[in-house]
Amino acid sequence: MAQLVIRVAAKPSTGNPENDARRSQPGDVIEVLPDGWVPSRSENKFIGSGDWGVVVVPGTVAEWEYLRDPQIDRDGKVLAKRRNRLDLVTAVMLGKTDYTREEIAAVRIDKAIR
Repeated sequence: MAQLVIRVAAKPSTGNPENDARRSQPGDVIEVLPDGWVPSRSENKFIGSGDWGVVVVPGTVAEWEYLRDPQIDRDGKVLAKRRNRLDLVTAVMLGKTDYTREEIAAVRIDKAIR
């Protein structure tokens, strides 16, 4: 099992659309942590802020690390903080914090440039 720390709240706009696109967005996986990870007091305050959520998924940290990959264009310019994003509306409709691989596949949106 692994735990995904996901941004659930939008950040205020900086006024610069290009900079805003490179910031984490709702549905972006911020961190992938091992099963059994227990947040420290400061991490708990950070996660408990309402900006973040934690979901448990089957598999290892290595299997889910790709969700942290940035979206990069052909010239190597970072276009977005993450290439993949979880669809939080679908995740909320599932009403769970413990997901199967099939459920994660159903809520993931691939933002990659092809």
